Amino acid sequence: MQSHSIATAARYLGQPADPLKLSVDQVKLQVEEIGTTLLSLQTTVNAVRTVTTAFEREFPDVLRQLDILAGQLDREKGDVAVLKEQLAFFANGGGRIRNDGATDASSSRGLYSFLLSIVMRYLYNPFLFFVHA
Repeated sequence: MQSHSIATAARYLGQPADPLKLSVDQVKLQVEEIGTTLLSLQTTVNAVRTVTTAFEREFPDVLRQLDILAGQLDREKGDVAVLKEQLAFFANGGGRIRNDGATDASSSRGLYSFLLSIVMRYLYNPFLFFVHA
């Protein structure tokens, strides 16, 4: 009874009467669509490779400089993160940490050394100032 209603509905919709055949046809269609998509992606990848190769050939020094700058930027980001942590520590009344885990705000020497370390970092590497700003 159920297979008869499936066949009637399939004929009404213009699909094959056999549900298994319907599934196989859908799978074939999806495989064809995936193949078309992969072909399109391969074409795009080839185009990107061509452009990248041409750029590498024409501007090798620029790529080396970009790699160097990217490495410097990563190091500077790390330095900025450390400075932010230190600043947050001292802004919250930092200085020394007491035995109970609270901070002791009476230590101005810690704040002085922290501010001095910021000044020295900017003097040592002015690039850090531009990255931070």
